[in-house]
Amino acid sequence: MRYRASVELNSALLVGDRREPTGFFLVSRSFISGAVLRAGIAREITLACPLAPADGSHWVRYMGVNACMECTWRNLCRDFDRIRFGHCYPEGARVAPMTAYRCKANPSHRICDSLLESERTVCPECKGGMERFSGFVDTEWREVNPTRRLVMRLAVDPYRHVASEGRLYALRILEPGQRFTGWVETPDETELDIPVRMCVHLGAKISSGLGRATLCLEMVTEDVVQGIKKRCAHLTAIADQAATNRVAMNLAATNQSGMNQTATGQGYFSLTLLSDALPYVSLPLLGEGYQETSVLRERLARAILPEKFWNTVNPVTERVVADFRFYGGYQTTGVNAGRRHGRTYIAAGSVFLFRVPGGLSDTLINELVELERTGIGLCTEDGYGSVRVCDEFHLQKEGEINGVHYKPTGFPS
Repeated sequence: MRYRASVELNSALLVGDRREPTGFFLVSRSFISGAVLRAGIAREITLACPLAPADGSHWVRYMGVNACMECTWRNLCRDFDRIRFGHCYPEGARVAPMTAYRCKANPSHRICDSLLESERTVCPECKGGMERFSGFVDTEWREVNPTRRLVMRLAVDPYRHVASEGRLYALRILEPGQRFTGWVETPDETELDIPVRMCVHLGAKISSGLGRATLCLEMVTEDVVQGIKKRCAHLTAIADQAATNRVAMNLAATNQSGMNQTATGQGYFSLTLLSDALPYVSLPLLGEGYQETSVLRERLARAILPEKFWNTVNPVTERVVADFRFYGGYQTTGVNAGRRHGRTYIAAGSVFLFRVPGGLSDTLINELVELERTGIGLCTEDGYGSVRVCDEFHLQKEGEINGVHYKPTGFPS
């Protein structure tokens, strides 16, 4: 069962990110990761549990004794390791795909998509030049950003009563009053007998008053299968029209984006990452010598999708627009605590476009439904690898296929 998670900030929030090179400036992330949300709920469970360890740790362990039967958190506690937490982004916003472009002259103009464009993208409002865009977009495809506040912190020398040397630093934190939305998914047999609204503490420096928030969970009922069918058909209609236009203009067999010009009448689908994804295999693609773009596209797609999907669907990778992030950090729990080995993640907003020679079969739709539900890559239980099949951002044009006309729609809030 999937729940819509709504987090309203009652105080400023600091969700840790990389430190600035100077080490004295810490910027909060612009979203709440699934791991942070999981840790916040785990803290509330252990604080209410009379059987919690006395060392103050917040590891959730279900004991199954009589006291557990009367606990409000019993169902959540019992299946806590099976529950999946998604990233929470500013309400009414999502990560813009890397195929997004915005007007150079007026950034307030609507942000456009270039995934299926064969010509240079121009602003639809002023016909001016455009540039790549990254960040968040709202339901009307315009830029939106969370509100931040700059806070100075220092430690006072107890003898001189002045700032201690090297202890003055700044925090750029998220303003209170903002709302972030995400999702929480539980096993089908798990019922959450918990309050509709609960107070949680999220992020860092909660002992200093930061991170107080109200979490609301609301069950979501959505016909996912029909939604994916409609979006795939819409994208296929746009792709067919784009291919027809390219042939009519006597372009080469393959355009600059790598799309096959003669692939009209076949099925298309895209996968857009809504959060960073950790591939199943490491990506030492650099330093291996020269490789064809088509080879790199295929290797990257196979690194992020399960082998079962390739064996069942066997799609053709038409285009990949991706970026990468390297995350390391420290492992602070367990016996082997210490520095964590860094891994290369595929960045949120990356887009994969595929062509299916056999068309949009029921088998393909079922596999796409499973991908969108479970995510792709590793660590999906903490929100990584969240994916949208045929994201509405790529469906900003009208299309017609098999006598059915499709109109652009915004993404569901």
